[in-house]
Amino acid sequence: MSYKTITGTIFCGVLSIYMQYGFAGSSDIRSELIVAMKAYHIPVVGYAIIDHYKIISFNTLSIDEKIKVSSHSLFQAASISKSVSAYGALKLVSQGKLRLDTSINNQLISWKIPVNDYNKTNPVTLRQLLNMTSGLSVSGFPGYRQGEKLPTLKEVLNGQPPSNTPPITVFYQPGSKYFYSGGAFEVLEQLIEDVTKQPFNQWMNTEILNPLSMKDSTYQYPLCENLKSLAIPGFLLDGKKIQGGWNNYSIAGAGGLWSTPTDVAKFFINVSQAYLGRNNTLITQFVAKEMLTRQKNTDYGLGFVINGKHQTLNFRKAGHNLGYHNEIIMFPNLGKGAVIMTNSENGEYIINYIIAIIAQKYHWPCYFPFFDELIMIPQKSC
Repeated sequence: MSYKTITGTIFCGVLSIYMQYGFAGSSDIRSELIVAMKAYHIPVVGYAIIDHYKIISFNTLSIDEKIKVSSHSLFQAASISKSVSAYGALKLVSQGKLRLDTSINNQLISWKIPVNDYNKTNPVTLRQLLNMTSGLSVSGFPGYRQGEKLPTLKEVLNGQPPSNTPPITVFYQPGSKYFYSGGAFEVLEQLIEDVTKQPFNQWMNTEILNPLSMKDSTYQYPLCENLKSLAIPGFLLDGKKIQGGWNNYSIAGAGGLWSTPTDVAKFFINVSQAYLGRNNTLITQFVAKEMLTRQKNTDYGLGFVINGKHQTLNFRKAGHNLGYHNEIIMFPNLGKGAVIMTNSENGEYIINYIIAIIAQKYHWPCYFPFFDELIMIPQKSC
């Protein structure tokens, strides 16, 4: 039986329960979500729904009596970290401290991208870091078990022990094609440190997280003791909790953010308002429009996947660390969107299920669920 058949069967089972209990007319998604969490065996799901540029509904739900949650409970945001990191870099662009289209080796101080035949005459630029065409290697990072020694940023960049990933190098001509590169965002982390002369997590906290009132978010790793009590443990496909609760990710720029659905939603609203010219305290409208414009040779903007146009224009980002699946989507011209965060390797299934329901309830112009042929709700494609 194929992967799609198996997951489609699970989906249909959840949908039948959903229809049996008649939750489709409720004003929120809590009831539908609890049914789906039980069916998919996902202990904790958090969500925030955005309408008219405001968070109109949010919750973090647990069906595991051993896991106590609140609106301050922390999920690993995983690759959503890249979008927030990109915003930090674009603030520096807006301030004239970084440029999108010049060699970043000119501003890297404490480490340089190794020069080879691919980038000798085609240097890597900031634009390419953010739109996934940099040519830089290392797609993702597996993290480290609790108690394992964590590498420094330079050890990650150089692939030196205790780093568990190879060196970050250019392996094709920058700008020529798409490759999903977590390594590019570790180079971005080093770039921000060199330009600001501050530790990345400290600068991001002061210049991005605090101004956006993302008070429950941090790039800190490993977590200090008082934050560990707020962290939601991650679970594997077989339903077992990750040893020690979660892996540590010493790759802040690429995947090290801990956050909540409401904090991530605040970020999305701010990006939309900057794009519309209604709030440009962090980045200029020109830079925000660049961020939400699909770039050459990719479906990425600068830190987000971009789809649609005009009323259907949307930007989105998925995030996956071991034990955590998340998804964010926003329609900047309509002020509609949603954030879904889960603590399970099974989280992708519930994300596709529940976002389709949100799209229908809150009259989104379109949405492409993975199992769109199984959803009994008509959706227009962007």
